[in-house]
Amino acid sequence: LVLVPATMELMGGWNWWLPGPLARLLPSTAFESSGYERDGAAVRA
Repeated sequence: LVLVPATMELMGGWNWWLPGPLARLLPSTAFESSGYERDGAAVRA
């Protein structure tokens, strides 16, 4: 239960390393805002 978070803490930035050939096979994604949240029209609780 504790092994995975502890290993991720020890590995640091290496957790997110991806080999070049595999990176070329995967589609690229962009996580950008559509601007909807910035103009004040977001849903308010």
